[in-house]
Amino acid sequence: MCGKTSINCHASRNGLRTCRIASKKHGGTIACIDEQVHLVALAWVGRGTFSADEFDEAVEIARHERVNTTSRYLLGMPLLADYLEAGLELLGISVEDAQRGVP
Repeated sequence: MCGKTSINCHASRNGLRTCRIASKKHGGTIACIDEQVHLVALAWVGRGTFSADEFDEAVEIARHERVNTTSRYLLGMPLLADYLEAGLELLGISVEDAQRGVP
């Protein structure tokens, strides 16, 4: 156990949710990038880099290969919307259902 941990999340200017995890034992703040990593993995599935069955692997690779800011990387994909839509469909999630879950 890491000791007492608190999590604080907020929406950033680019629309992605940013979370901070603070652990008293470690005395610092660690950036929580889980949602961003999943977006990158979803885009990779949508463009065919990974299959839907390889989504968990894509998430792990996105987590470990994160070099640039996620928003800059994603916005640099000219077909990002198409990739995200295709990724959702390949994972069996309808776009309409996904949009209903967005506040």
